[in-house]
Amino acid sequence: MNNGETSRQNEDAQAENPWDILTDVPQNDGETDEKTRQFKKLEELLPIFNAENVGIYGHGTGSTGDSHEVVDSIFEDGLRAYESPGSQVSEDRDPDEPIGDTDLFSTSVCLHSTEGGKQIDLSSFRESLDHWPHRESRNVVLFRLPFEYFNVSPIHSERDLPFFVKKRDKYGQMRYYIDSRLIIGSYDAQTGLVEMNDAFEEQPSDELKADLSARLEEAHRATVERANSLDNEPLFGFRPVESGQTPSEDLPIDPNAPIDEEWVE
Repeated sequence: MNNGETSRQNEDAQAENPWDILTDVPQNDGETDEKTRQFKKLEELLPIFNAENVGIYGHGTGSTGDSHEVVDSIFEDGLRAYESPGSQVSEDRDPDEPIGDTDLFSTSVCLHSTEGGKQIDLSSFRESLDHWPHRESRNVVLFRLPFEYFNVSPIHSERDLPFFVKKRDKYGQMRYYIDSRLIIGSYDAQTGLVEMNDAFEEQPSDELKADLSARLEEAHRATVERANSLDNEPLFGFRPVESGQTPSEDLPIDPNAPIDEEWVE
């Protein structure tokens, strides 16, 4: 397809829907592949932002992450967990041992919470996105996390673990990534539009709920085991956050008691 035909198709697509833009995405072999990218205004995403008992988080891709290639990789693989410089240069790390910090606050910011039925203040929300403080980020990846799947733990990396999947990168190293089904899209500060992620599930599927529940159970067991291993004298116990609760609520229980399976979907 030549440039003239592409331009005419872009104009036709935008005339039909100004937020659906046909682009040419470079492929590894140098050829191009047509891909329709859907863009939405923040106002159109209010039902997503104001869903019950969720948090909306942002991650700036930095000044080097403005390309469609970076955004596409995040939509496809998920948002990669932060890796400390020390682990990057380690030569003896186990490729089967997942790397990356599963503490959300190591790279992300909670922009909005619907706890208590709170509705989003779109003006301040937009202001935060347009003036992202980290590395002059033009693109800010937005993702939505349901509070009921946070693991209750004083250690953030344990608390946030249920939202991360484990997969191998192109070098064969196992890594943690935020589940792509939780990623809404990428906000562009120059256009004021959100490029939508096709994998995002506005209404979580049964499969996603089951995956989150399984990872929550795994994280919970690890938390209890760690607590019980502290000089063989447990200091506290935990159970998963239940529907309607937020991650800030500590729920002390007997750490030796079996897991209550009622919370599992």
